[in-house]
Formats: sequence, C-alpha cells, structure tokens
Amino acid sequence: MKHLQPLVAGLAFATVLATGTAGAAVYNISAKDGVGDVDALTNAFAEVGKADTTGAQILLAPGVYDLGGTQIGSGGAHWRLDKKMKNGLIAGTGKTPGETILLGGGETDKKRLFHIWSTDASKPTTISNLTITGGYTTADGGGIYGSQTNYGGNLVLRHVIVSNNYAKGSNGAGGGGVIHAKAYDCLFANNTCATQHGGGLYTSADRHGAWNCVFSNNVVLTASKYGAGYYCAGGGRIADCKFYDNVGTCGIGAYLSGVRTRQQLRVQGELSDECG
Repeated sequence: MKHLQPLVAGLAFATVLATGTAGAAVYNISAKDGVGDVDALTNAFAEVGKADTTGAQILLAPGVYDLGGTQIGSGGAHWRLDKKMKNGLIAGTGKTPGETILLGGGETDKKRLFHIWSTDASKPTTISNLTITGGYTTADGGGIYGSQTNYGGNLVLRHVIVSNNYAKGSNGAGGGGVIHAKAYDCLFANNTCATQHGGGLYTSADRHGAWNCVFSNNVVLTASKYGAGYYCAGGGRIADCKFYDNVGTCGIGAYLSGVRTRQQLRVQGELSDECG
C-alpha cells in the first residue's frame, strides 16, 4: 500500500481524444458535486450498442459513477458491447485517472464493469484515464473482459487504475483485474483471482501485454496458480513494469511464458518464471 499514492499521482492524463473518427458520435457525460450521471452514461452505452459504430467517444467528467444495479447487454457485466465499438474511446477528462471512478456493484451485483469485444484488430477500443474498481465475477476478468485475439480482440488500456476487483476464475483462465488487453502506463492494485492465474492482469496472446505498468498488492489465492501480479503467456509482451507486494506462490510478481520482448523487460521488483 505504501507504493500506491506516489504511483497514482504519477499517472498523468495523456491526450488521446483524437482517437475518434471525424463525424462520429461524442457523448459528454457530466458530474455534479462529485457524483457522475450514471443515467446519461448508461444511455450512451445503450446507443453505442445498438449497431456497429466506428470512432464513438464517451467522455466522462471527473466524479464517481456508481454502477450498482445497472446492466447494458447480456452476460455478467455492467456494460457488455458485442462486436459494436470500433476505434472507440471511453475516457475520463480529469487530470489523473483517480479523478474519474467507475464503481461496480461488487459481490452484491456479481458483475465485471466491462465486457468488450471487437471484430477488427486494426480498430481497437481504448479505455483511458479512468479508475476501474468494484468489479466481481465468478468467471474471468473481474474488472474488464476484453476479447481474445482469435476473435479480433484488441482492447487498449492507457493511464487506467484497475483496483479492488475480484475474479473467481471458474472459466479456467483468471485475471482478477483484467483479462485480454494491451495495458500502457496503468496501475493494477489490490485485485484478486481466487482459483486461476493473474491476480492483476492475464494475457495469453502476442498482441496483448503490459508496458510501463505497476502491479501492487494483487493476490492469487490458489497455491498452484501463477502470476499474482501478471500472468503473461502465449507470446505476450512486457516491458518497463514494476512489481511490489503481490501475494502468491508461483511467479509472485509475474509469470512469463513465451514472452516476445524479454530482452526489453527492465522489470523492477518481484519477477519469477518458477513455481514453488
């Protein structure tokens, strides 16, 4: 926990609002007295989910967006977008990701925050400058579930705090915080995977990975499972990441298997390829 405050302060907002496509829909979601307009946000996701969209932007003013009880689309997520949002952007507009918080319903709702699929790997959806917290699933990806690469998945996270999410891992993969994504300049903290791999992040394809991320206080509860901070397999990529105080027995900070850019690791903290 002692590492988190300076790390959060250091995650400054990168300008990514140009990601969208000219003429595409832009949804500006307001907040009043620190409370985000969840109804407007839910309506924006419902509109985006009606048909395939390219370049749509959902921009959230700083505040706390309590998603408890909300659901868009089917399945175990507050918001599920199936093969709809291409080259899209979901972003907070504050100076740091800690200013704009998407708060899931936790064990009460038993839903992850996002389930995002894509059919076009060349047009990724980007989530940026937000905090993702309070997600809970009995399956994989407690905070966010991105699609696998064999379905064209290419979800991108930039300057995102992923904290206090839970995945049981009953589908056989894991990812207490996130599964299947590219993560840049993100913080994964206090996430838990109960029965599978990757307390903070789980990736299993060469398109996905982590760059300049911090993994702190994440947990894998099952002794024979790998990567309390990050489980990276299947030719995934990792560089310039730091690991602190993650808890597990196999690859405490990170478990790396078939990683492509091992020569560029420059990893600080806990790192192991071994189990036991």
